[in-house]
Amino acid sequence: MFYISFNWIVKILVKYRFWFLLLVIDLTFLASLKNTSININTDFSQFLPDNDPEYNFYKEIKSEIQDDEYLLVLGIENLII
Repeated sequence: MFYISFNWIVKILVKYRFWFLLLVIDLTFLASLKNTSININTDFSQFLPDNDPEYNFYKEIKSEIQDDEYLLVLGIENLII
């Protein structure tokens, strides 16, 4: 049976645990500095063409509801097996 021993990695991590912890903290800090520039756009209409019938139906429903913050759009396809 094929067996790989990772004891040498564990020994290195235990021996240099302070420096490893410091490295992890530094990398986490640097990643959090870059994290401030992340934007999430929840407007999925930019991915759909204007003449899509489902998107037109969504626009009709949205005009009736006025607020789509809590709107769940669910797509179901009938499959015949």
